Amino acid sequence: MTQSYPPVLSVEQASEYLQISTDEITKLLEDKTLPGLKLGGRWRVLREVLDQYLSNIVLPNNSSQSAIKVVSKLEELAFIALVTGERGNKYKLTDISGNVYTVSKFSAFMEKKDIKFGDIVSFEKNESGEVSSSSLDKIFDAKDSYKYLKKRLDESETYQKSQIIYTAIILKYPKISNYLDAIDIEIANKNFTLADQICDLVISKKENSVYIDDVYIRKSRISISFNKYDDAINILKYRMREVNPNLSIYVEMISALTQHGSVKSLREAEEYAEFVKIRGIALDTSKLKERVKFTFDNPNTKRVAEILEKMGFRFDIMRSESSYIDILIEPLNNSEHEIYNINNKSMARIYLHTGIYEYELNKLLNDLQTHIYKESNFNVAFVFARNILRSEFIFRKIRSGNYEVLIPIDTDDWRSKNTLDIRESLNKLLKTWLNERDFFQDHAPVSGRFYFGRDKLENTVSSLINHGKHIGILGLRKSGKTSFLKQIQEKRYRDIVVYIDLQSVIKDRPMDYIYWSIANQIRIEIESNRIISAKNIRERLKLGRYTDFLSVPANNGTILMLDHDIMNIFELLDDRGQEETKIIILVDELEIMLPVGNGYSGFQDYDSFFAYIRGVSQASGGRLVTVMAAANALISELHTLNQKDNPVFQFYENIFLPPLNREESEEMISTLSEMMGRKFSDDALEMIYDECGGHPFITRQLCSHLIDNNSDVINSTDVKKSLKGFIEARHDVFDEILSRLERYFPLEKTILTEIIKGRSSEKSLLKAMNKKNLSKELKNLEGYYIIEKNNGTYGVKISLLKNWMKQVGEI
Repeated sequence: MTQSYPPVLSVEQASEYLQISTDEITKLLEDKTLPGLKLGGRWRVLREVLDQYLSNIVLPNNSSQSAIKVVSKLEELAFIALVTGERGNKYKLTDISGNVYTVSKFSAFMEKKDIKFGDIVSFEKNESGEVSSSSLDKIFDAKDSYKYLKKRLDESETYQKSQIIYTAIILKYPKISNYLDAIDIEIANKNFTLADQICDLVISKKENSVYIDDVYIRKSRISISFNKYDDAINILKYRMREVNPNLSIYVEMISALTQHGSVKSLREAEEYAEFVKIRGIALDTSKLKERVKFTFDNPNTKRVAEILEKMGFRFDIMRSESSYIDILIEPLNNSEHEIYNINNKSMARIYLHTGIYEYELNKLLNDLQTHIYKESNFNVAFVFARNILRSEFIFRKIRSGNYEVLIPIDTDDWRSKNTLDIRESLNKLLKTWLNERDFFQDHAPVSGRFYFGRDKLENTVSSLINHGKHIGILGLRKSGKTSFLKQIQEKRYRDIVVYIDLQSVIKDRPMDYIYWSIANQIRIEIESNRIISAKNIRERLKLGRYTDFLSVPANNGTILMLDHDIMNIFELLDDRGQEETKIIILVDELEIMLPVGNGYSGFQDYDSFFAYIRGVSQASGGRLVTVMAAANALISELHTLNQKDNPVFQFYENIFLPPLNREESEEMISTLSEMMGRKFSDDALEMIYDECGGHPFITRQLCSHLIDNNSDVINSTDVKKSLKGFIEARHDVFDEILSRLERYFPLEKTILTEIIKGRSSEKSLLKAMNKKNLSKELKNLEGYYIIEKNNGTYGVKISLLKNWMKQVGEI
């Protein structure tokens, strides 16, 4: 039987996969021949990296050629064909199986992969069907290709194509201006590490070019993206010591020093601003003046600036009101406070009066909960004020009833401390206020830094969306479907994404509400100017112009009004040259809409919704896409629903949401526990995975129980002795998961019960339940990852679920 390997491998698994020793694998990882990552002191490597390592590329002995990095074997040959103009079989590539590829397969490759370089520049072919050299020159000189590629960087394939083009161009014409285009493409795709490496490569050439200052400026900005402000400043100072730097270096230096924001940096920035001004350069110094006023002129904010500098933090000014000023703060040393999840930006509010009142803190809490500053930490905010300690009881009251924490800092008390005392006080303050948080105990969908795993599935779903496919994300309650939908919404920031939770739909006119909600969210997206800028958008819309659903006329024409709005949005996008922007509709809790379960009829006219989605999607060439979250694939597997033709029969690409694998589970537990100042031993991590089967919700709830009932370091003995108490105390965890089965799919619940009773073969299940066929139900239970089949028999994958059902009398 062929061994199946997960996408992320340990050293031992990689050793088996490549059939070489673990010592050799470790050496390859340590000397960076194989890219890998250490998690918890143990090496991990992607399986696809090993697949690439297995490929044996045979090229002429030429250092520039060997620098080519590609995505697939035939793309290597496409590079060679583009770069060298070679059309024969001089260049060969042999894969690990001995298959030989030659450049003569280039044309077939282009057709098969649909890599239409002609979309970027026009190709000319001679009589033999080969690309002419004059056409190659067009490619190498075509600046429009970069504009095209940057516009489509949300498509992974297009990003790969952009790397193909700029690599070929650089190899043919290694001019600094071409390297700059490559750097910009990587920065646009947020691949800052590779962009930084290209900058280093250009700087190492020591060429005197009018573009070299632009390279230094980009490298400085990349350092700032990594929160390395001192490095950014030193990069620019290094360039200033070279021959004849452009004044743009000095302008960039003013910006970097202003962002750094220390007393010394601001004084330097003022000197450079005067230097630039004398040389006749018009310069916007409004941000510098704002920082100088904050740091030196206003006595209330001056105290805070002094404290933050001693703390080792920098800040950005966000908003000034009559009674307070909002800033975003972040540590200059990323790792120092990572354990408390404040290594990135956190909101801080500076009150300009003495003391503080409860209504003020409640307003701040609301601002934090509504994510007033999208780039900041959503769970922690600092509060600076004079004589704040007398209001400490209010802070404790807020913490006891909320997930978020407000941390008080008395500016009078802290101002008198030296740097060492302030940093010691900060660590004590963070431990006091943050160690009592429980990041595991959260029933709401998770996102951002609290979302773990399923990267491969995200890539698969993104690729399907790019190709206009409609997708069903399947799984029981609390399997992570909503969090996954939110992750799609966060990642597809170049598209118009709408999220509909059917649990919150108004029951009187549910379909009208759904149509209005789609139109309303589309309008909000357009008005945000995030996708496109469109004035007076409401005048172009029929349904989206209504900001309140109760104002929508009940005339049964909402679906036509929605269609009018969607067609107008597509037309608007076309006018702006954004034909590839999609409208993505995410629908959660799909069963609520459908006639499934014990006599439930679903929403009236639900079939019209799906018929409309299918029609518009096909007519628009896949520009309208839906992603449905449901328990199973019922919606697209049945010919009819409630005696009506099913408009989306076999229309959806259905994907069961997998549990976390062992590595992802361990990463989630270790990361969240470290942010709380706690630790799980390796044997504890293994036992938790074995008991929970990688189910993210059960895992988090068990860890929450363990945190509450054990010391700072939790081992396998602690886990083992806590399991029974967890099942007794947290029966709601399992009730939530199985409630959907009981309501909509009771036969599947019965099968699960019979399996736990010991009827583990399909034959014994059929006999016990007097059924002729249970293949669909068994397939669904396997898809939920509740049961698994080994050697023809079924068993429960989640041990805690099985023990709970036994303990509470389900069995």
